Amino acid sequence: MVAVVGWRRVFLVHVLIAAVTLVLIIVGVRESHDPAPGKLDLPGMTTLGVALLALVFSITQAPSVG
Repeated sequence: MVAVVGWRRVFLVHVLIAAVTLVLIIVGVRESHDPAPGKLDLPGMTTLGVALLALVFSITQAPSVG
């Protein structure tokens, strides 16, 4: 495919997939509303943030550390 249309045009496939996904979401997903929403989960958000930070740090620093 790259040899036929060029590597830049290959990325247009992602635009098409995103557009189709957006249309399917707009058409097929109904809006929902929780009449009694729960509280914000701050401990969970903090844990997720620290875990993502550790994951990204370990991935980016792994080549230099070994």
